[in-house]
Amino acid sequence: MAVLHTHAIAGSHGGILTGLFAKPNLNRLFFGDSAHYIGLFYGFDDKSRIFRSGVRQMGVQFAGIMFVVFVNVLTTTIICLSIQMVVPLRMSDEDTEIGGGDASSW
Repeated sequence: MAVLHTHAIAGSHGGILTGLFAKPNLNRLFFGDSAHYIGLFYGFDDKSRIFRSGVRQMGVQFAGIMFVVFVNVLTTTIICLSIQMVVPLRMSDEDTEIGGGDASSW
């Protein structure tokens, strides 16, 4: 399945690029004060306060990515442990020796 590179990699890449290229006048539409929500690249030409806001925005983006990773790992662990209480998630040693495809036909 293409879950990892479709959702995790592309979503993380989009989050990082948002932190780099967040345009101040577009952020004003959502947040009111655009000086606090500015992309890192838009802060290079302005004062150091604006640059610090860009670094802060990158931190917010990375924190969001780490939060999503944490929630996904936690949820997947809970789901797998719940399923394992009902049905074994691993094949037996005998079935492993036969092979996955052959064991299902027996």
